[in-house]
Amino acid sequence: GMIYGLTVDGSQPPDHFFKDIKWHFERAGGAQLNGGGYATSLAEYRTRWNATLAQYKRTVALGGTFVILPHDLWGADGTTSTGFPGDNGSWTQFDNFVNQLISDVKANNMTVEWDLWNEPDLSGFWGRSQSQYLQMWSRFHAAVRAGLPGQLIVGPSIANPPSSSNSSWTPFLNHAKANTVAPD
Repeated sequence: GMIYGLTVDGSQPPDHFFKDIKWHFERAGGAQLNGGGYATSLAEYRTRWNATLAQYKRTVALGGTFVILPHDLWGADGTTSTGFPGDNGSWTQFDNFVNQLISDVKANNMTVEWDLWNEPDLSGFWGRSQSQYLQMWSRFHAAVRAGLPGQLIVGPSIANPPSSSNSSWTPFLNHAKANTVAPD
C-alpha cells in the first residue's frame, strides 16, 4: 500500500505502477490542499473531499482498498494551524465534521477503512493532550459504528512502534478496552 500516492484528480500514476508492485491499499484524505480543511472552512474541506473522492474511485477501479484519513480532511496535516477537536471543551465543530464526512461517504456509496486520526503522537497531527485525543477517538468511533456499522475502523496509526514503554500505546489500549472502542 501507499499513502498519498495519487494525483489530486486520481488520474496518475499509470495503472501498471500499482499492478507491478501488487499494490492493495491507498491511504489519503486530501492532505495539504488549499491550506486547510474543515476546521478552516467548508470550502477548504470540499477541496480536500473532492481529491479524496477522486482517489477513492481510482483505488476501487484498481481493485484496492481505500483507507480514509479524516485528520487531513479536518486540516491537521502538519502544515496548517487549525484548532483541534474538543478544544476548550467544545465538540460541536468536530461533531459537525464527522456528520458531514459520514454523510459524504454514504452519499457516494463508499466502502472505506477508517483510520480515525493519523499519528496522534506527533504534534503536527495532534497538538493537544492524549486525554483529548482519547475523547476524540471514542466520539469518532461511536459515530462510525452508528452511521456505517459495516465499515472497518483501523489504527491507531501511531508514529512510533508499539511497545510497553511507548507512552501512546498503553493508555490507548487501556482506553479502548475500558470503553469498548477498539479498532477492528
